[in-house]
Amino acid sequence: RRGTYLRSIMASRTIAAAALLSYAVSFGSAAIVAADVMTPELAKDCAILELLYHTTEGPNWQVPLNGTQWLTTEDCCKWDGVGCKTQVGQNRVTSIRMHDTVGLAGTLPPELARLTYLQKLQMRRSDLSGTIPVGLATYLPDMKSLEIGRTRISGTLPADFYAFENLESLYLKRSEVSGTIDAAIGRLEELEFLDISKSKFSGTIPVEFASLTDLETFIIARNYFTGHFPDLLSVSDKMTEKLTECELSEPWDPEEEDDNDFYCPLPNLPPACGKRIYCVPAPSPSPSPPSPP
Repeated sequence: RRGTYLRSIMASRTIAAAALLSYAVSFGSAAIVAADVMTPELAKDCAILELLYHTTEGPNWQVPLNGTQWLTTEDCCKWDGVGCKTQVGQNRVTSIRMHDTVGLAGTLPPELARLTYLQKLQMRRSDLSGTIPVGLATYLPDMKSLEIGRTRISGTLPADFYAFENLESLYLKRSEVSGTIDAAIGRLEELEFLDISKSKFSGTIPVEFASLTDLETFIIARNYFTGHFPDLLSVSDKMTEKLTECELSEPWDPEEEDDNDFYCPLPNLPPACGKRIYCVPAPSPSPSPPSPP
């Protein structure tokens, strides 16, 4: 049903855009058309944003308007929190910034993956739920900032998540996202900011984090990680060059949920991490069963 609805929106917007484009071409240059007129490609972007509005309970939003209220104009580039730039000679949606929007709830539609030029998806501090849609990383190669923390988004990272190879900022703090971090995290070599603290991640920390030599902020405290923390510096000492903020675990607090249980002894750590990590004794190996008589 939602797919039929989206096709209907796209069709109506595309027809209107084509008519406007034909008129504009008769009276203006291609550059003016690209900047000022709703093209068919931008119309498709706007249709996807209209779907996003409905799946995230848009009629209930209480937005501190800096632009135009959503759906009140054809041109979604004028909507509050939406950013557009000229891409391949046409205006396209490149950012969605909806921080602290009261009433923002519901789920992120998988159709967001059709916003080909989207670079920033920032919707933290909201009542969003559901999961991170599959396909975003595969079809949005220009994504630089994914900030959907302080929400009720849950589930695990999608299988294609590590295809976000141009991602610079990942903020999942205080979400319900769970599961493990794959060794493929090493593919995110452009990452500068990582905060997944106070979420539900578990498992061990892959040594491939050492490949993230542009990291400036590395915060993973208050999850359920366990095991021996990897000796990142033995793999690459370049991780210390830019890292200035690092929180790997925190002191026990009876008012907080469980924290990461990294085993002692700890390896040499980047200087920024040394003061914010705590360890627990490694569990004793289980005794071997007695040999049969």
